[in-house]
Amino acid sequence: MVSTFSAIMLSLVLLFSIQSLCSSALEAAAPSIPPPPEKVSLSLYYETLCPGCTDFIIKDLPKIFYKGLIDIVDLNPVPYGNAFLDQNNNIICQDGPKECFLNTVEACAIHVWPVLKEHFRFIYCLEDYISKGESSGWGSCLRRMPLQGKPIRPVPMGVG
Repeated sequence: MVSTFSAIMLSLVLLFSIQSLCSSALEAAAPSIPPPPEKVSLSLYYETLCPGCTDFIIKDLPKIFYKGLIDIVDLNPVPYGNAFLDQNNNIICQDGPKECFLNTVEACAIHVWPVLKEHFRFIYCLEDYISKGESSGWGSCLRRMPLQGKPIRPVPMGVG
């Protein structure tokens, strides 16, 4: 005959064995939670007076914000586009000095408001004015933006 002590011990061993088996089975069956995905780095080089660039910025690019793609994209707008340095290290823009000026305005906005959602509002506003043939509307964009008022001053070469 089995003593009461032995029966209790056998029951405890059985109980712990069942618990261990159930825990292992549950852990194996439970879906593992994947780590958050790394963002895809995307540098967008564009020109402020390029109709195709402007069209893309005001019609297509905002979709990454509305459709949630911005959660997986690290977007870096670069208003430099088809520019180059001449022999004196001056920036020459494809569409002339006006484009260089507007590229600089947008680069300064990126520098002053480093958060993408903030500077993209300004870029979108300016590009929208440009699409309507009003490239001098950047001052209006500054006034319309609900951004923290920081002066946009020239950014040193290579910054922005």
